[in-house]
Amino acid sequence: MNIEEKMNALMGNEEFERAFEQVKNADDVVALYARYGVEVPVEIAQELFESVPTTDSELLESDLENVAGGGIIRAYVYSAIGWGLGYCNRYVYSRVKGDSRRVAEEKATKMAKKTAKAGFVAGALTPGL
Repeated sequence: MNIEEKMNALMGNEEFERAFEQVKNADDVVALYARYGVEVPVEIAQELFESVPTTDSELLESDLENVAGGGIIRAYVYSAIGWGLGYCNRYVYSRVKGDSRRVAEEKATKMAKKTAKAGFVAGALTPGL
């Protein structure tokens, strides 16, 4: 399995997602990816903590209308998790493949927007806690 296949598999791995939520520093990032067979240099992992990426996208009114039963908070939480996972995975993949930081940030932001929206929808559709 090549690195792209490994990274794609991580995006749907619930165990990885739960572990990702506990990451606190670059060493945690390196160790987490290593458990799944992806070697991440500590320098690249440190870059993830140097600036906090933000989304400039807004949810549409139609997105909010699709949320029923008080799931709006859960939808936003899942959206934030989706943003983090999408950004981190794409950034790490891009940097390991040799992209510059700027290019990796652009690709990661693009991916994060997609995964944030998917997280929002998943949170909205998940039965109450």
